[in-house]
Amino acid sequence: MKIEYSSVFGGEETSGIGQAVMRDAKQMKGKKSIDGRSLAVSVDPIAAKRQQAQKRAMKIIGDAFDGERKIDEDLKARREKVDALSKEIGENKKALMDLEAERAALREQYEVDPDSQEEKDLELLAKEVESNFEGSGIILSPEERMQIAKIKEAGLTEYQQHSLELKGYEEPYATELSRAEKEVATENAIIKGVQLERLKSSPMVKAQNQAGNVLEEAGREILGMLVEEGTEHIDEIQEEKKEQAEKEAEKQEELQERLDAAKEKKKEQEEFTEEILEATEKLASSANQMSDAQQEVKDMMSKMKLIELDIKGAAVDSEI
Repeated sequence: MKIEYSSVFGGEETSGIGQAVMRDAKQMKGKKSIDGRSLAVSVDPIAAKRQQAQKRAMKIIGDAFDGERKIDEDLKARREKVDALSKEIGENKKALMDLEAERAALREQYEVDPDSQEEKDLELLAKEVESNFEGSGIILSPEERMQIAKIKEAGLTEYQQHSLELKGYEEPYATELSRAEKEVATENAIIKGVQLERLKSSPMVKAQNQAGNVLEEAGREILGMLVEEGTEHIDEIQEEKKEQAEKEAEKQEELQERLDAAKEKKKEQEEFTEEILEATEKLASSANQMSDAQQEVKDMMSKMKLIELDIKGAAVDSEI
């Protein structure tokens, strides 16, 4: 496994790799054949591991961000709804106030004293009317119901009838007001609950921690890959050294054999030289002996010649 030594996480390098891949992809577009060298950057296991980890980390953060964005959008919609309901509440309250103002004007028109029994009976009758409004929450006591029955049995005044008629007009506004206020309370409770849950769970913080764990795990794996490649590299170096040592040993053995052969040859040459020297000495000795014999022969011949001359001289002398 061949691994390029590089930093575990490098944004610029990662970006450079991505740009290189895109550039190579554009260059290869339209070509019938693909040069494998152009894809070399994509087969770097460390770069691939780093990119995979960064992609997972970014997905975790991206998913959390999308979730938070959806929550923000939902909260925004709820706040907008609360604003619309608040406006609606304000309109209904104004309508109820207008009707109450008409009832007050009606009382002045009929010149009814606010502290009179007629007005107090009207207030109890108006309470009965309002208790029948949807969502009013008003409950009459048994004593109040008995008092209302007595008032009705005695008969209502003209002022009371007109005022109660105006009170009846309040029902749709009061109903809508109650509904809107309940919805506002519900929406505000949801908004508050979501905000509290966010503070408790901290989704983005949790996502960042998870992303950090992914990157740390990838870092440990990449470190293991580097150690593995370093071990393989050391093994390769040791194997190369072993092969080199074996080659050196073979060369040394070959050199020793050549030296041994040279020594043997030298020995043979020395022995041959000795034989030549011995032969030379023998020849020289033989030559000396031959020379001596030849000298003796020569000497003998000389003597013989002298003797011959003597014999010849003697013969001459005898003849004389």
